[in-house]
Amino acid sequence: MPAPKTTLWPLEPHTRAKHEILRRYLEAWTAILSLGRFPVIAYVDGFAGPGAYAGGEAGSPIIALNAALQHADRIPTTTTLLFLFIEKDEERAEHLRKRVGDLKLPKNFHTKIVSAAFEEGFRTHLLDFYTRDQRPLPPTFAFIDPFGWSQTPFELVKTILSFPNCEVLINFMYEEVNRFVSHPDHPTTFDRLFGTDRWRQVIQVHDKIGRKAFLHDLYVTQLREQAGTRYVRSFEMRNDKDVTDYFLFFATNNRKGVSERVP
Repeated sequence: MPAPKTTLWPLEPHTRAKHEILRRYLEAWTAILSLGRFPVIAYVDGFAGPGAYAGGEAGSPIIALNAALQHADRIPTTTTLLFLFIEKDEERAEHLRKRVGDLKLPKNFHTKIVSAAFEEGFRTHLLDFYTRDQRPLPPTFAFIDPFGWSQTPFELVKTILSFPNCEVLINFMYEEVNRFVSHPDHPTTFDRLFGTDRWRQVIQVHDKIGRKAFLHDLYVTQLREQAGTRYVRSFEMRNDKDVTDYFLFFATNNRKGVSERVP
């Protein structure tokens, strides 16, 4: 699906399925992390969108908040749930502010909606806040769900996963990556996406199945070997023409994160 040009757009069936995976993760994640007595637990939506679709369906930020609200009575009042919603488009960010404002949230639920690109917003409003005092990130679940591939540098994914109790769910836009991987204008961008130049070997792979396997396996290898992630799961998301649109990669260093939360 190309990047929409409107503030709201229709909800695609594969996006509905993606949101169901996200919801299941977050309901279990909130319940489990709330037992850890952490002072702060953070959820980051790197491409948050407007919080709703054209038909009124909830977007990922509202899904995340509702998942946490189901366990609000189990979360100690001494634990702050920080929700960082990053959305570059100001009109969409403003629409999201209104949707979040309609919810009745507990006092220990803190929401921050920033109009910025993902990397800038994450570093400025979360990462730098902790690391400038040499503190680790709090337990963080980062949902990285872009249109395209140019704003999700692997180095940032690696940084997130370097901290204890941090996990990522990444939308890897396979269809667009595959379509443009041979284009001469994008090698530096793909180097940043994969964190290596080994993706260039796929240009010599001409069969569709082998090409898809190569790109999928390379990203998994990077998560395991370069980011040092112990557990990686992937979901292949296919569109209404039964063609692979994207992969969802879930990465964690916590065994319980896989056994308890992968649907």
